[in-house]
Amino acid sequence: MKDLNKNELIELSGGGFAYDIGCTLRYIGHFTYGYIASGGPINPGSVGVGYAVAEATKCP
Repeated sequence: MKDLNKNELIELSGGGFAYDIGCTLRYIGHFTYGYIASGGPINPGSVGVGYAVAEATKCP
């Protein structure tokens, strides 16, 4: 059995709209985690940390 390529994986997982919604929720979740873990509204640099975490863990 061969490995699936990216297009086949997207099609298998519902593709298109469903894939985009899942990736958006994942991005928001990781941003929120990074934001809160670095101090939230108390720390002015926490937005940058949240963004960095979300970018590092976003969908391929």
